[in-house]
Amino acid sequence: MVHKKKSAVRVMMALFAALMLWTGLAAFAQAAKKPSAPAQVKNVKVTASGTSSHKITWKKVSGATGYQIFCRDYSTGSKLYKRVKTISGASRTSCTISGRKQGKAYAYVVRAYKKNSVGVAYGKLSGIAYGFIKKTTTKKPATGNNSGTNGAAASSGIIQNPTTKQKYQKVFGNANLSMRYPGGYYTSASQAKKNMKSITVKTWDFKNGRSGAKYTRTWTIMVHKNLAATVQQIFKEIYNNSEKFPIHELGGYDWRGGHSEHNTGTAIDINWTENYMVNIATGAITAGKYWRPGKDPYSIPKNGVVAKIFKKYGFSQGDWGNSKDYMHFSYFGT
Repeated sequence: MVHKKKSAVRVMMALFAALMLWTGLAAFAQAAKKPSAPAQVKNVKVTASGTSSHKITWKKVSGATGYQIFCRDYSTGSKLYKRVKTISGASRTSCTISGRKQGKAYAYVVRAYKKNSVGVAYGKLSGIAYGFIKKTTTKKPATGNNSGTNGAAASSGIIQNPTTKQKYQKVFGNANLSMRYPGGYYTSASQAKKNMKSITVKTWDFKNGRSGAKYTRTWTIMVHKNLAATVQQIFKEIYNNSEKFPIHELGGYDWRGGHSEHNTGTAIDINWTENYMVNIATGAITAGKYWRPGKDPYSIPKNGVVAKIFKKYGFSQGDWGNSKDYMHFSYFGT
């Protein structure tokens, strides 16, 4: 009888031990979960640090274990981001990336991470921040005639049919600069605006509707200071032309981020409603409504007076393969 009682006690103790073990394992499993993803990093900014480095800063993410910084060479048009730095510690909200090449634009994104003994959880990538380092040494462009046509000239001068080197020299003061997207030259709106200038130009427009008598309109737009005289000359010739091409929408500098030449004041938009931006392969319209040259007087023919005058001074109408932007005239063709 005693033996049976002892056996029963041992069984109960074994069951109790098993229960405790199971409870402990369950509690351990509950405690040892992979961490939850941290919040998205905000307020990423990039500034030049010396002649070959960028300083990246961002806002602290609560609960983060550290941060990862990714970069792509924006000048080449590459869309591939590579991790260039990993930061340990939640309190650090800046780092320096060395080995940056002058005259090239870089795009950066940052993400936070949380780490424990089980694994790592990553937050969403931040918004893109752009960095650029100006070249510190330049070569003087070859000097041609100083008559204002077909030759290097001062930045304030007017050049007809400029070469690519002359364009970079004129706008950015560096004939040897080469960027796939010059619209990324400035890294912030405040930096860009310091190089802009307001100009006044005259155009024609209809008094009523889309036909009949026309009247003179006066516009004030902002463009890059080194292109101000050129743009004024362009609109002077358009206004004085016997066609009297009508303009009822006109824009220049506009900080949009990314690689738009409106960021650098080197692009002009005209009559965007009637000169849409469209993918002709898919029919997708991203700006404006239509383009009907010869039918709608506000639509700009590709080889018409407006396009020819802009082209004479180095501007081209937006035409990039399947993507057409008929309202858009840009100095660097982007």
